[in-house]
Amino acid sequence: MSLGATYTFDPAESWLVVKLTRAGLASALAHDHVVRAAVFSGSMVYDPQDAAACRVRITIPVEDLVVDAAADRERLGTTEGPNEDDRQKTRKNMLARDQLWADKHPAITYQSTRCEPSGDRMRTTGDLIIRGVSREITTTLQISLEGNRFAASGQFTVNHTDFGFRPYSAAFGTIRNADPLEFHLHLIATRQ
Repeated sequence: MSLGATYTFDPAESWLVVKLTRAGLASALAHDHVVRAAVFSGSMVYDPQDAAACRVRITIPVEDLVVDAAADRERLGTTEGPNEDDRQKTRKNMLARDQLWADKHPAITYQSTRCEPSGDRMRTTGDLIIRGVSREITTTLQISLEGNRFAASGQFTVNHTDFGFRPYSAAFGTIRNADPLEFHLHLIATRQ
């Protein structure tokens, strides 16, 4: 097994977001939401000669999540969004005890357990921990390595209920988020 080189993720050049879609009888009164990890840390150990030995870790501080920034919404084609007051209410609800419970669970983490390379793609399996609950997820990433720069892009979907909590709801459930959490990522890392 190769040791590989360590690449550190750059949040300023990366894009890691979760899209939440609206549901319920009165969903027309609500908005889909886009939540971005503006701050995160992590690295990938990677050797192109032994790509199956890759290791990835990411830590996202929950308090630093950004809700419904216009540029993030536009990038996902979710342009019509809430006003600033509603954004702040959404953020407060997201961090509350019945949602991410930021006071008790200050970080979302991911640690890979297996990598399966295939050309310019990498099937990666690992443990995603949200709200203290760990679930194994598998996703296929488009990868590229140019000089000292590593890039990985992909998406995957998990459910709120996979991690022990229900989607946010209001007005007796007539306005609510759907169960799926749709992760979109484009990670850029630089060799140390």
